[in-house]
Amino acid sequence: MKNEAALALPVRAELRAAKWTGARTFTIKLWAYFLPEASKSATTQLEVWLQDDEGRRSHALVRKYAEPLSNERSLNPVLDTSTCAFEAVFDFEGHLPDATAQGTVVTAYVAISDGSQRQESTLTHRYRWGSAGALDACGHSNGVQVVPSWTENGLEFKIARRIALAHAASFAGDELRLWIKSNGRFAPDVAILKDDAEREVRASFFNREGTWVEIAFNVADLPDLGPNTRESWRVYLFSGETSRLVHWSNVSMEHSQREDGLRLTSGPSGVMRLDRLQHNLEANVVDFYALPIPHLTISGSYWGEKSRPTALCLEGARSSVSAELVTSAGGQFVFSIPLTSHSGTGPISVASGGYRVGVYFGDESYDRLRPAKALVGELYKAHYSEDLNIRLERSPGNELYINVSPPMAPSELGEYNQRKLRASIRKAAEPLNDCFYFESWFGKNFSDSPLALFHAAKRRLPAAQLFVSVADLSVPLPEGATPVVRNSAKSWKALAKSKYVITNCWAPSEFERHPDQVFVQTWHGTPLKLLGLDRPGSRDKPSRVAKIEREANDWSLLISQNPHSTEVFRRAYGYAGEILESGYPRNDALFDADVLGGQVREALKIAPGKTVVLYAPTWREDKTATPDLIQAGEMAKELGPDFVVLLRGHSVSLRRGQNVEAVGVIDVTSFNDTSGLMAAADVLVTDYSSIMFDFSVTEKPVIFFVPDWDVYTGSGRGVYFDLSVKAPGPLCHTRDTVIEALRDLSGCRRLHKEAYVAWRKEFNPWDNPNSSETVFSRLLELGHNHAKS
Repeated sequence: MKNEAALALPVRAELRAAKWTGARTFTIKLWAYFLPEASKSATTQLEVWLQDDEGRRSHALVRKYAEPLSNERSLNPVLDTSTCAFEAVFDFEGHLPDATAQGTVVTAYVAISDGSQRQESTLTHRYRWGSAGALDACGHSNGVQVVPSWTENGLEFKIARRIALAHAASFAGDELRLWIKSNGRFAPDVAILKDDAEREVRASFFNREGTWVEIAFNVADLPDLGPNTRESWRVYLFSGETSRLVHWSNVSMEHSQREDGLRLTSGPSGVMRLDRLQHNLEANVVDFYALPIPHLTISGSYWGEKSRPTALCLEGARSSVSAELVTSAGGQFVFSIPLTSHSGTGPISVASGGYRVGVYFGDESYDRLRPAKALVGELYKAHYSEDLNIRLERSPGNELYINVSPPMAPSELGEYNQRKLRASIRKAAEPLNDCFYFESWFGKNFSDSPLALFHAAKRRLPAAQLFVSVADLSVPLPEGATPVVRNSAKSWKALAKSKYVITNCWAPSEFERHPDQVFVQTWHGTPLKLLGLDRPGSRDKPSRVAKIEREANDWSLLISQNPHSTEVFRRAYGYAGEILESGYPRNDALFDADVLGGQVREALKIAPGKTVVLYAPTWREDKTATPDLIQAGEMAKELGPDFVVLLRGHSVSLRRGQNVEAVGVIDVTSFNDTSGLMAAADVLVTDYSSIMFDFSVTEKPVIFFVPDWDVYTGSGRGVYFDLSVKAPGPLCHTRDTVIEALRDLSGCRRLHKEAYVAWRKEFNPWDNPNSSETVFSRLLELGHNHAKS
C-alpha cells in the first residue's frame, strides 16, 4: 500500500513506544482509532502484522490496555481514546532462516474495526521523544540482524544476513581487540577504523582462520579529539577493493568502556561503533517524588575522574533549575533536583516546557546527559502531582529530556475529557456570587490591566475571593490571589461561580457566559496592526466571522484607550456592546513612576547612572522566539558600558525560544509586568508593538526600528495608519541609525517634540492615574444592575 493512500485513510495510528523484549521479539505500544469524521465509536478490534513486498503477512500478538495519556493529544471530543491503546508483539523467528545478505524489508500494518467498518493503514505517526524514536537493531548468533527504522511508509524492519559480525570485543591496555565472523565468500585481509571525516587507523594485528578474524587496534594511534565532544569510529574489513562494515551480534560487551572516554557500542542500524566522548557518563535511573516538595533524583555512572560530574542543572527555554549533589564518587553519581523556586509570596513550581540536563565537570567543561540504553525503554511514562506533571523522555539527539507540564489529572486532559468536565460543572454550577476571575495572556503571566483591576478589587472588596487563571503554578501572583490552572476542573468551577470575569485576551475555549455574569474585556493595546475581521481574508470565512462576533458579543464591557481603538474594535470584532473610554488601567502606575522605576532597576541590578534602553519588538508570525532583528548584544556592545539594554519579547514568545545572553543585555521577556519596565527605562526602542501607545504616557523618547517596514505593512500583516506620518520618534531602518539616536536623546526629543504632543493628544487622551478605579466602579454597577434584573 502506498503511503499516500495510507495517509488518506480516516484513521490515526501512532507509535508511542518500542523496544526489543527478547532475542527475537519486538514489542510496540500504539494508539489506533478512527478520526471523528469517520466514526463516533471506539475501536473494537485491532490487527497488527508485518508484510513484505510480495504481500506475505505475519501477525503480531495484540493486547488492549488502558492508557489515559492518549486523550492528552487527541482532538476528538466524542471518543475516549484511552480505550484505543494497544500492545503488539512481533516474533521474527520465522524470518531469520530465510535472510539474505541483501535483506528483505517488512512493514508494520494495522487494521482498525469499529464493528461496522474496517480500515487498514501503516503506522503513519510516531512520538519521537521517547523509545519510539530510539529504535535499535538486534543481532543474532547466526549472522542475521533485524533493524527497525522509521521511513516515509512508517515502521519498517530490514532483516539481513551480515557479512561481518562481531561476536566479542574488549579493551586490554591500549588495545581494542575484536573477534569477527565473516560469512559467505568474503575473505578479508585488512581492517581499518574510519570516522565521519574519513580519517583512518589501520589494525595493528590481523589474523584470519577460516571464517573467523581476530584483529586489534592500538587506540593510542587515534588522532586527538577535535572540538566536538563526541566522535564515532566504525570498523571496516577489506578484501582487495571490497569492504564491509562490521556489525554487532548483540552479545553482551564486557570491558567496553575506558576512563579516557572510549566506548564500544552499536548504533541504531546495528553497526559496531567506537565512540570517543569528551565525557563518559550516562543516566541509569530517574525517579520523581511529589513529597515533601516535587523533586527528581538522577542516578548514573561515569568512567574516569575526568567524567566525574560536579554539578547538574535542568535547562529550559527561559529558565534553569540547579540540582543538589548527593554523591559523585566511585564511578556513581546521584543528584536531587528541586522542582520549585521562591517568589515574593512563597514557593512556585518550575515553568512548564522541555528541559535538557546539563552536566558540569571539575575542569569547568560541560556536556549534556545521555540516558543509558537500558533506561531508554523505561522513559515512556508520566508522573502526576498537585504542583506539576513530569514526563521522562529521550530527545532525538539521544539526550535525557524532562518534560514539565501543568498539574492536571489525566481526566482533565484532551478534548474528550474537557467536554465531559465542562458539561458536569455546568450541570452542577453554584449560584453566582461576588467572586472574581482574572486572566492575562492566557495565564502565561499575571500582568497588564487585569493585574491593575485585581489590586482595585482587593482595595475595594477585601473579603472577595479573587481567582487568577495561570498556565501553570510557576506564575508568580500577588498576595490574596487564588491560582487556578487554566482548563483544569478548578478553573472551570471558578469560572462558573464568579460573577466577574476579567481578561485581556480571548476567553478560555468553550466558555459559556452566564446571563448574570459581567465579562470585562480590557484588551491588550491600541491597534496599529490589523485585527480580527480587518485582517486580509478574514471575512472570506463565514465560520471565522461567526466565531469572532459570537465571542466578542459575550463581553459586557470593553475598555478603550482612545477614539481610534473604539472605532477599530467596533468593526474588527463586530462588537455592539458597551465600550468604556477610560484609558488603560495598566498605565495608572506610569503617572508617578519614579519609585516603581527605581525598584525595578534595583531588582535587575542595574547600576546608578546607566541609560536604560527598553527594546520591545512585537512578534512575527513566521517566528516562535523573540525576533531580535536589531541584535541586542551587538547594539549593547557598540553603545558601551554607560547603557543597559532590556530585551522584552512579546507574550507569544514567553514560553518559546531562548533568553538572549550578552554583555550589557538583560532579557526581561519573563519579567512579570511591562509597566515596571517602562517605568525603569529612559527610552523605548520598538517596531510595531502596541507598547508605543503606552510608553508615550511617560513622555520619554521613543525610537522605531523597522527594517522590514515594506514587508510588514504591505504584503504582510497590514496596519491601520502610516506610522511614518505620525511617529513621535525617528523611524530607523538600520541598527546604526538607532544607535545614533540613542546617543543623542535630547536632540531626538527636540526634533520630534511636536509629533509627540500630537501623538499623545490622539492616542493618550483618556489615560489617567485613576483608570483602574473608573473601570472597577463601572464593573460593579453592571453587577448590581444584573442583580436587580
